[in-house]
Amino acid sequence: MSKERLRLILQMLDTKNQWFGGPSAAGGLRNVSSKPALWKPEGLKHCIWELALHIAYWEYAVRRTLENGPKGGFPRTPSNWPGIPADLSEEAWKADRKLVKQERGALIEAVRAFDENRLGEQPPSSSKYSYFEIMIGIAQHSVYHTGQIALLKRLAKRELAT
Repeated sequence: MSKERLRLILQMLDTKNQWFGGPSAAGGLRNVSSKPALWKPEGLKHCIWELALHIAYWEYAVRRTLENGPKGGFPRTPSNWPGIPADLSEEAWKADRKLVKQERGALIEAVRAFDENRLGEQPPSSSKYSYFEIMIGIAQHSVYHTGQIALLKRLAKRELAT
């Protein structure tokens, strides 16, 4: 049963074969240049670039939890909502898209390596959630924000075309 639960988590994280055809965050960022990545409608708090870094940070944080690794070490600050760099070039945006992809890959590898017998345990850093709940939560979190990215892409395309 535990092996089946890990397989389902991996299926949620590895979005290449999802029934709904939806991309991962990295997939959702393909063909997005820095200009639409920075655009946001009036009244909204975050742009695509900020959402991408937020997803990358939380996938990093969950991976470190699964590996029982030390806190800190994410290449961008502050935690939770890392700031976009001062350099707003296409090269900087490409580097951050690469970071998103790397963190998803590293998270998938950590889930693959995780001992399924420990799914019901709580990590030392959590007094409320089990490893299983944390893994399900990060998959849901990433899908939620990837949906926001998809919507912002469409809005930015329409807005920046005028």
